[in-house]
Amino acid sequence: MDVTAALPRIRLVWFARALAFGAFLYFCVRVFIPSLTAMTDGFPSYYTGARLIVEGRWSSQVYDYEWFRQQVLALTAGRIGETLRLNPPTTSLLLLPLALFDIQTARLLWELINVALLTAALWLILDTLPAYDATFRAVFVAGALLYAPLWENFRVGQVYVLLLTLYALAWWDTAHGHSRLTGVALGSAAAIKLSGAPLWLLLALRGRWRALGLGLGVAAMFAAVSLRFSGLDGWNTFLFGMPERIASLGFTADLAFQTTPSFLQHLFVYQPEWNPNPIWLAPFLAPILTLLVVILSIRLTGWLARDADWDVLFAAGTTLSVILFPLAEEYHYTLLLLPLAVVSWHVSRTRTAHDAVWLALVVLLLAFPFPYKSLTLRDGWLALLAYPRLYGGWLLFLWFLKQMVRPSAVRVVSPSGATP
Repeated sequence: MDVTAALPRIRLVWFARALAFGAFLYFCVRVFIPSLTAMTDGFPSYYTGARLIVEGRWSSQVYDYEWFRQQVLALTAGRIGETLRLNPPTTSLLLLPLALFDIQTARLLWELINVALLTAALWLILDTLPAYDATFRAVFVAGALLYAPLWENFRVGQVYVLLLTLYALAWWDTAHGHSRLTGVALGSAAAIKLSGAPLWLLLALRGRWRALGLGLGVAAMFAAVSLRFSGLDGWNTFLFGMPERIASLGFTADLAFQTTPSFLQHLFVYQPEWNPNPIWLAPFLAPILTLLVVILSIRLTGWLARDADWDVLFAAGTTLSVILFPLAEEYHYTLLLLPLAVVSWHVSRTRTAHDAVWLALVVLLLAFPFPYKSLTLRDGWLALLAYPRLYGGWLLFLWFLKQMVRPSAVRVVSPSGATP
């Protein structure tokens, strides 16, 4: 071995590791440590739902905005008031073990759990690629720790690191040619946040019926457990009251929601507080265009699914799970760390200039902290500058579509040699 030739590579590896360690320290100081004792929106709603179960007070009143808001205010000393009314009764099971503690202790434990979950998610993602190159692994970990949506998830104590871990587990399991953990992971994600619908469709298109059956069984198990505290009344109120609750929301066009339906609402629907100056007042266009985009994107993905590499297909489905979701805020984009890993791994191996530029643009739009919620960008045509996360998500999805058209461009060989 030529030691002289190996020195630059060794230096690069150690530089990448130093970068990852520096990113970890910066993440701890700026995000993780402050989040341990923070009192923000997000976490209190999940905690309150679980606490009501512990106290035997969970009822269909959870879906009454003012009633639930008062419960949150009582648990946060009047500092936070929010809702859980767009989530199924099973969401309240999420923090049930932590609801035995006071809210500050529960928040601290939840943030520690999130660090463990993030570690597991990154390991599963890198092992599935499989990315064994030390430099790539260190750089990707550094990028993940500096990823703005991940910071937001930790800041408000949200659940999307858990969902990322479940998605990564499902992907890892299918890459090994299995189905059991896939079903458990996707069924749990669906029960917690009604998340991952495009992935279920893609499993069906690829004939992964065992995984689908297990997933439905796990989701049904969560629903059955929730009946112990919600009863049929809770589920009836959630299911049949959902259209009315969505229609009553006055903030669907707010810039905080970086998602396709909200974007179209902002373009065409007047809302006195959140969107007083749409580009064009045509409220009938928003639902029509939303439905058209959903159908076309799902149909096109399904059409190309049969011959597409599974890693590309799974990453595309994960991306659609975010950008098509009705109300997705910044922390939802934590899930896109998985698709970003697929693109990054491809670029690191092929070193294609075109794909590298594409990746750089996607990372810029998704990862960096933009002031897109600024009131300056709310009105008229300036609002087109207020959706960097959504644009980055769509560019990511279009990259995967391009790979599906020429499926040999990206191929992940699983560690077991199995073909998903």
